Amino acid sequence: MAETVSETKVMDATRECIIDKGIRGATVTEIARRAGVSRMTIYRRWESAENLILDTHERELRMRLKQAVDLANKGTFRQRLVTLLTNFVSIAGQNRLIPRVLATNSELPEPYATQYLERSHALFTGILRKYLSAGAADGSIGTRDPSLTTALLMHVSKHLISSGILDEPGTNLEALLKEIAFLFDSYLAPRRMR
Repeated sequence: MAETVSETKVMDATRECIIDKGIRGATVTEIARRAGVSRMTIYRRWESAENLILDTHERELRMRLKQAVDLANKGTFRQRLVTLLTNFVSIAGQNRLIPRVLATNSELPEPYATQYLERSHALFTGILRKYLSAGAADGSIGTRDPSLTTALLMHVSKHLISSGILDEPGTNLEALLKEIAFLFDSYLAPRRMR
């Protein structure tokens, strides 16, 4: 569904509110104030602040995944997947919202915490499985259990994003991203290529 102008304003305000105050500080009252809309405007579209937070985070993930996918268009499917994963870690890790939500998603009450995990995993899983399947078909990715490989790639990516390693003082980002690419490439390479 396409976002309306007020939905975009509300989600942008939610994004900034989470960055500034965390998930607990992202109340409907605070979001409405920042967006310049009434609380009823928000409640007409979202049942709760938690639903709004989930939608805002999903929108951000979709945009950042699209950026990473758009950059991963050359080479074998292993090379494309390595590029996609490395760029996603870089883009999402330097993003102000995604690491903040990853670090504070435990503040979401049940069942929202479960929905958050399911929604974010579903986005990433579909893309990873597509690349893993194509890489196995072109011979550039070793044959492994696709579910286990997908889970491992997701968890490593999530940890790299939420760890803050990309923002550590004195970090040579270019060198770090080369090491991250090497990590993914080494893991995905067929055994005969190692």
